[in-house]
Amino acid sequence: MSFGKFIKIFLFLVTLILSLVGVWYYHRTLYSKEVLKLEIFGPEKITAGEEFEYTVKYKNNGNFRLEDVSFVFQFPEQSLPSDEEYQKSLRVMKKLDDIYPGEEKVFHFRARLFGLKDSVHTAYATVNFRPKDLKASYQAQTSFSTVIENVPITFQFDLPDKVMAEKPFAFSLNYFSSIDYPLMDIRIKVNYPQNFQFIESHPKSIENNEWVVPVLNRAEGGRITVKGSLTGEVGEAKPFKATLGFWRENKFIALKEISRFTVLSQASIYITQLINNSPQYVAHPGDLLHYEIFFRNIGDEPLENLSLLVRLEGEPFDLDTLKVYSGSFNPGDNFIIWDKRDIDELGFLDVNQEGKVEFWVELKDEWTLTTDRGFNQIIKTKVTVGQVKEEFINKVSSKLEVDSQISFEDQVYFENSGPYPPEKGKYTTLTVVLDAKNYYNEVKNVKVRGILPSYVDLTGQIQPKDAKLVFDQESREFIWEVGDLAIGTGVLSQGPQLAFQIRVKPQDDLPLLRLIQNLKIEGEDQFVSSKIENDIGDIVLDLQNLQTENTQN
Repeated sequence: MSFGKFIKIFLFLVTLILSLVGVWYYHRTLYSKEVLKLEIFGPEKITAGEEFEYTVKYKNNGNFRLEDVSFVFQFPEQSLPSDEEYQKSLRVMKKLDDIYPGEEKVFHFRARLFGLKDSVHTAYATVNFRPKDLKASYQAQTSFSTVIENVPITFQFDLPDKVMAEKPFAFSLNYFSSIDYPLMDIRIKVNYPQNFQFIESHPKSIENNEWVVPVLNRAEGGRITVKGSLTGEVGEAKPFKATLGFWRENKFIALKEISRFTVLSQASIYITQLINNSPQYVAHPGDLLHYEIFFRNIGDEPLENLSLLVRLEGEPFDLDTLKVYSGSFNPGDNFIIWDKRDIDELGFLDVNQEGKVEFWVELKDEWTLTTDRGFNQIIKTKVTVGQVKEEFINKVSSKLEVDSQISFEDQVYFENSGPYPPEKGKYTTLTVVLDAKNYYNEVKNVKVRGILPSYVDLTGQIQPKDAKLVFDQESREFIWEVGDLAIGTGVLSQGPQLAFQIRVKPQDDLPLLRLIQNLKIEGEDQFVSSKIENDIGDIVLDLQNLQTENTQN
């Protein structure tokens, strides 16, 4: 046989084999994708913890009976099937009857999904079969993905913006569940920044950074408080991170992840100032300010015949109220002057010796707020001792308010029930509406706090539904995480509002029913860089005229 003839025969055999393989692959694909149509239907987006349904449908579109049929449905890894039979393996396996041409069948599987917001979870379905009169087996596969668009758990840091290096401070983690399903064996873990020294926590932790919540039902929450200290460079930002989730079949399922920074700071020396016993006092409209100016000799030689001058600058000062028991005040120049006749230490100040002067002055109660003035107010104290000058600037805080309304005949939010006015030993539901207001500066992380008496409970009904409301069962304190408020929110523009339903069961027949105790609003004033608050007091319902009123403790 010639070499050329051999090549022709070889190429013919290769072509034949490839053709047979192609035909085999075509028929296999035809059977798996055309003969048996397999689909999964379900919601594309869900809220974590809510129950939903997968629908799996198959249909024989061919002319052959399909035999030796087996079916497999695989739940997503972080799901909880409603049928306890499938909760451990997350897999459904069924041996099915023959599928005749044109026959279709539907399966339904209910489950709940858990995970982080925007996480994607995929279910799979597979059907194995053999066409009648053929020995080869075939397989149809499909999948369906669902995104968790909302995780109705509030999980927030309550951490100071600034802390002093090496000095103990405390921060909290607040959590609250609105998931309509009991969460078991919840774990909360904190990752501390470098050079954090743990001191203690309440409740007690596992290895100082992990806490266990055995059961977290809907409308329940709590607080973890940690005390510790930090070391590092002044101005260094220290990151705190925390995760909330639970263990399932040796796998941790995270539900919430949060992070927050705090910055290391340091106090001044040489010439120092205290206002109302504070080195960094946040002034408030209407305050009575007690100033103490300290001066210390940090040089190598004693100082003699000194004078001390203080100049007050700032619109909020009401200089008509100034009181100085030593020294003299010049109203025209806003100067207060002391010398050795007033303060002995100004006559002779030894090395490391310290002296002090003091005075009192009030701030104005209020001023007009407009879109172009009245906000970000400061008060200055310019101090001169001998040849040394120091300027202290204290910023005037914003003013936060929260208006409260409690009603039975709610035409907007919820349907209430029970006797009204409330009666001893009987349940009545009421609607609480809170409106937050902010005046003079931008305020972040605004919170409204209050305590519910033992005979008042939350029902879990809130509006808007994505409002961040937490409740600590032990202390009975609720916290509304309002968020950030711009200048004039609720005054020059519409402010945020929260409505929630409470259930009341009075324990006596007194004419006044206390519904909320110690209501207050607080936040982090971005202009003064500190926390401010306003104590509203108790919210009391007068059962005779059915009107609510605020009472200060």
